Amino acid sequence: MTTKVAAKRQIVEDEVARAVTDAKIYLLLKHPYIGAISSRMEIVSTDIFPTAATDGKKIYYNPEFFKDLTKGQIVFVIAHEILHIVYDHVFRRGSRIPSIWNMAIDYIVNYTLVKNEIGTIPENILYNEKYTDEYSSEELYEILLKEKKNNSFQILVPLDTHLDGEGDSPCNSDDNDGQKTNIDISVLGGSLTKEEIDNIRNDIKSIIFGIYSSSKKAGNIPAGIERLIEKFTEPKIDWKEVLLNFVMSNIKTDYNFRKPSNLSWIYNIILPSFSNGEEVSAHIFIDASGSISENQLVDFLSEVKNIMETFDSFNLSVGSFDTKVYNVKNFTIENMHELTEYKVKGGGGTDFVCVFDYLKAKNIEPKTLVIFTDGYPCGSWGDPSYCNDTIFVINNNDKKIKAPFGITVRY
Repeated sequence: MTTKVAAKRQIVEDEVARAVTDAKIYLLLKHPYIGAISSRMEIVSTDIFPTAATDGKKIYYNPEFFKDLTKGQIVFVIAHEILHIVYDHVFRRGSRIPSIWNMAIDYIVNYTLVKNEIGTIPENILYNEKYTDEYSSEELYEILLKEKKNNSFQILVPLDTHLDGEGDSPCNSDDNDGQKTNIDISVLGGSLTKEEIDNIRNDIKSIIFGIYSSSKKAGNIPAGIERLIEKFTEPKIDWKEVLLNFVMSNIKTDYNFRKPSNLSWIYNIILPSFSNGEEVSAHIFIDASGSISENQLVDFLSEVKNIMETFDSFNLSVGSFDTKVYNVKNFTIENMHELTEYKVKGGGGTDFVCVFDYLKAKNIEPKTLVIFTDGYPCGSWGDPSYCNDTIFVINNNDKKIKAPFGITVRY
């Protein structure tokens, strides 16, 4: 390569790099949920891929491809890769046919971006109004598979390269359709171990939980992602995992994956545990009003004990309430055995406001606030302006009950 050609190429790469930075800033300002994730992802220039790709940790783009895109189209492509990360598309294909899987996940991602007016859709991209983000990737895959068998659609190639982190197809699988559709993730330097895949998934999950509540309050989460996150709190998902992941997202120190939970996230993402010396801090209040049964109180205390046993170190402030807050006590690993002697007090009406008033009076701004209840407050659910990130754990079969802020988790 001559000096002149190299210099010209460097100018192009610098201009594209500035456009990528501008796109990240635009996403932060106009679409904060997507922007918050993009700001935590390294975006790398490379000629390994013809257009763009992601391995779940980084986003890759080819400057020769990006130089011909408008700024709006660059925004779209970066957001496209981010949604592949959010939806765990790199590690979800399994044994499905790559070409059809690629179409399914791209239809869903592109529909979400177009519907929410995120960037400008490039030419020759997979988009069809009937393939909406109301479907899961697996559901749309089955629809497309059926249509393929009926010869009612043509296999199309996605705009970006789809890295295959967990599938069983060979590198550069062509699905017998004559098209190179998937590239094994080992092209970036070797195949990933199960532990490495779990680590990537948990990093993503932590980011999602960490920015969920603030983005939800601002009303800027695309509906498809909102539905995905809400699945965390449906009865078929064990509520303890939701609780622990929310706690995890508020921890400032590092965590490891030494003792992964046997519970799975919605798509087999393993819950990490904390190493020795790490401490989880939370304020927990137990609804002890007259509508709460003795069995429910036992359940609540059992789950507090479960939190203690899950983490190597913790600092939990536990109290009970009806229209007032009673018997607030701090628990650490040193006195966790005293939980069996904890006295739950109450018996009156249910006033969640008293919990928030207590915190305000004590000048406590909890990193994580958890309220165990049956979901029947006499009036208000509390003060979202003081602690919007509240987790309401509801022991009740009425699925219509949902807190107006924070996260609602049901047994």
